[in-house]
Amino acid sequence: MRGYVVSLLFAASVIATALPSRAVATPLFVLDTDEASYTLIHRVNPQTGQLTTLGEMPADDIMASLAAVDDNLLYAVSYTGNLYRITVSPFSFTIVGNVGTDTCVGLAYGNGALYGVEGWSGNLVRIDPDRVTATFIAPIVLADGSSIVFGGDLVQAANGTWYLWSNLTNALYTLDVGTAIATPVPSQVQGIGWYTGLAFDYDAGTLYGSAVFDDALVATNPQSGSPTRSVPVCVDCPDVHDLAYGDMASARCTDADRDGVYAEGGSCGPRDCNDGNAAVRPGAAEACNGVDDDCDGAVDDGASAACNDGNACTLGDTCQAGACRPGTPRNCGLLNLVGATCRASDGACCGRLLGGLLPSVTVCLK
Repeated sequence: MRGYVVSLLFAASVIATALPSRAVATPLFVLDTDEASYTLIHRVNPQTGQLTTLGEMPADDIMASLAAVDDNLLYAVSYTGNLYRITVSPFSFTIVGNVGTDTCVGLAYGNGALYGVEGWSGNLVRIDPDRVTATFIAPIVLADGSSIVFGGDLVQAANGTWYLWSNLTNALYTLDVGTAIATPVPSQVQGIGWYTGLAFDYDAGTLYGSAVFDDALVATNPQSGSPTRSVPVCVDCPDVHDLAYGDMASARCTDADRDGVYAEGGSCGPRDCNDGNAAVRPGAAEACNGVDDDCDGAVDDGASAACNDGNACTLGDTCQAGACRPGTPRNCGLLNLVGATCRASDGACCGRLLGGLLPSVTVCLK
């Protein structure tokens, strides 16, 4: 049944500013199944629609949900609750256990866990892929208690906001994954169409939904859910491929501190070693603070160059144990001045001339 309502919504990049361009694109994956004789995993080029088949899943264990942890680790949950761990290269999969979910049609990775949407009930569940357990959260509803999900999918944007696409209303919502309360996006448009998959290209800042009835990827506006661009999918391009049914997934690129560098690294670009502090990122200037500011694995390396205790009478201030330490005091005794002292503001040695015509006059020498 090509159209069991599995909605997958596109995750919106609710980041107000465009993400910086990367040399590598976010890998996007598509699960393609007729729910009877085949289930394929493709990688898709969102610009051309080209599908590259990575491998085939068991046809006798129907599945339509897919999530990406990174560019080489995917998870899928079958309708019977089997949790599959999938390696992209070389392609392989294993059943790690059964999580007991019923007809899981939407799946996404975020906050260290998998979140799934059960198709018939509209229940939201949290799946621990390491312990192979599922925790029921609640049926997905609006704030007034109205049910909106028949099928559906969810995805987390780079800034932490979760989005939900519902095929009951063919519309986009934000979602509180702690309470399962959904809220219409600000300029929501309903009745747009059926999406059975979704992935966010974090590199380009574009959200794509898979429109199986149109055999296309659809770029979507996260503020309204409206389509902005569509590209047909193909295996033997330019012949359009009959995209049967199933989820999409993309390797997450998280930028919680909005410094333009992502926590995951890998396909997302250089790794941000502290995504909670915008001052810490690859390429940042190393300060003397006991922190690895530039994410090169070394703390305060080269930070002495930035040390200045504000006293020009100390030479060669250094960074030690996360703090700048005064350098060697300037030796004013070498200038043959009587009562010589160093002036902190500019490092000049000040004292009286020894002998000569003006023995009582104080002079300052650099």
